[in-house]
Amino acid sequence: MIHFPLSPSDAVTLHAQGRATLRAGGTDVVDRARNGLLVGDVIDLRDVQPDAMFGGVSSTAGLGVPPSLSIGALTRIAALDVPALDAWPGLREAARTLATPQVRAMATVGGGLLQANRCWYFRHPDLRADCHKAGGATCAARSGDALRHALFDVGPCISVHPSTLGCALLAYDATFTVLEAAGLRDAGTVEALFGSGADPTRDNQLPDGAVLYAVHVDTGAGDRSAYGRATGRTWAEWPLVEATVRVGPAGVVIAAGGVAPVPVRLRVAEQALGSGASAGEAIHRECASRQLLAQSAYKVDLLAGLVQALLDRADRRSL
Repeated sequence: MIHFPLSPSDAVTLHAQGRATLRAGGTDVVDRARNGLLVGDVIDLRDVQPDAMFGGVSSTAGLGVPPSLSIGALTRIAALDVPALDAWPGLREAARTLATPQVRAMATVGGGLLQANRCWYFRHPDLRADCHKAGGATCAARSGDALRHALFDVGPCISVHPSTLGCALLAYDATFTVLEAAGLRDAGTVEALFGSGADPTRDNQLPDGAVLYAVHVDTGAGDRSAYGRATGRTWAEWPLVEATVRVGPAGVVIAAGGVAPVPVRLRVAEQALGSGASAGEAIHRECASRQLLAQSAYKVDLLAGLVQALLDRADRRSL
C-alpha cells in the first residue's frame, strides 16, 4: 500500500505504525521496488508541504555572524549547487558532480544520505537470499567480482556505500536532526548516522520510526576545501573512489567514499599530513593501519593521487 501524507508530522505518524519505506524523489526506492527489495508499505512524500527547514537551504554566511548551514532533507540535490554554498566549496562540488543532471533534479538530500547499498549481488533476486545484508551467512562478492567493492575490510559485507553527499558532509563534521512522534531532536553527527559499517543489515543508523529532517554544518566556512572522484568509463556515475578534503586552522580533514561500507574519515592520513608527510605517504600509512581486500587494492594508489589533487586544488583557493 502507498500512503500520501500531507505534512512531516503525518509522515512520522505513518512511519511509527509499522515497517514502511519513505519515498521522496524515488531515484533509489523505485529501483529497489523493481528488484523486490521493499518490505511493507511505501510512504510517498509527494504531497507533503514542507516548512522552510525541511525543504530548503538556510545559510548565515556573509551575515556578520558565525557562518552556518542547514539543509532540509526534502531539498533537491540540484538546489545545493548555488552561490549560498560558496563558503563550503567541497560540499557544493559534491552536489554538482554526483549522478546525472536528471537524478540531481529529482533526488533529495535525505534520500541521498539514506539510499540503500547497491551491491549487484545483493540486488540480484537469485543471489540475495544468503547475503549478509539480507540476514544471511555469505558475501558473494568475496569469492566473486569485487573490483568495485570496498578497499577496507571492516565487517562481513564488503560493498561500498553510494552516498557522495555523505562523504562531503562527513568532512564538514555535519550533524543531523530527526523528526519523531515527540517532535524534533538533534540526533548526533553524520558520522554516527552511518556508523562503522560493521553491521551488514543496516545502511545507516537512523533511529527506528524517525524521519531525517535536516543536516547542519557549523564548521568549515572559510576553510579551503575540495571534492573529487576517480571513475571508470563504463560506470562513470559511481566513483571507484571519492574524497572531500578540508584544510583549516586545525589541520587537514579527509573523508573518503568508495572504500568501505560507509563513508569514512581517514584519521591516520590526517595525522600524517599534519606531521609533514606527503599525500601519498599519508594514504599509504592509512592503508597500512587497516585490513585491505586484495581485489580492490588498486584503489590505494587511486586514493593517494586523488587526495593529492584535492589538496593542490584547495591550496590554490587560498591565493
